[in-house]
Amino acid sequence: QKLETRLTNARDTFSESQMTLEEVTSEADRILKESVGIDNYDLKRDRPPSQVGLEYEKQEFTLVLRSLTLDQMIKLLYNLENEKRPLFLRKLHFERAGEALSARLEIFSIRKAKPEAVKS
Repeated sequence: QKLETRLTNARDTFSESQMTLEEVTSEADRILKESVGIDNYDLKRDRPPSQVGLEYEKQEFTLVLRSLTLDQMIKLLYNLENEKRPLFLRKLHFERAGEALSARLEIFSIRKAKPEAVKS
């Protein structure tokens, strides 16, 4: 029963979280401006999408922020994963430079796999 509930929750989250590359870029820009008040960042697509289960694929990105406070970092992390269509955090690396932080976040989005990519 628990496993089936977890599977249903994962499918629901994946279904609600689907975004194209353009939507990810737009959503990241909106979240950064609203959460942190900055637009000085780099968002790079790291590699081609990879298969997740039978129905979905994930697209990985690297988000580089040059200067933000610890409070801004906490707010950003919360908002990335708690939006209606979240971006998922895979890895976080940050360094302190005086009072400011620089950060490198590895994030990913989920979308329905293209029919030709789905393996039977």
